[in-house]
Amino acid sequence: MSYIRQRMKDKPRADIEQTPLKAEIETVFNESNIDEDCDTIARLLSPYRS
Repeated sequence: MSYIRQRMKDKPRADIEQTPLKAEIETVFNESNIDEDCDTIARLLSPYRS
């Protein structure tokens, strides 16, 4: 987890074109949502399943 946190802090995503949906999904991956099993992120992403 610490690797993910450090990478997110040091290097914002620049490899993707931002669209409203992508920006909305990217906000799910903020530091406050990262927990040991990524359950919070999984729960927040569940509405986007197709």
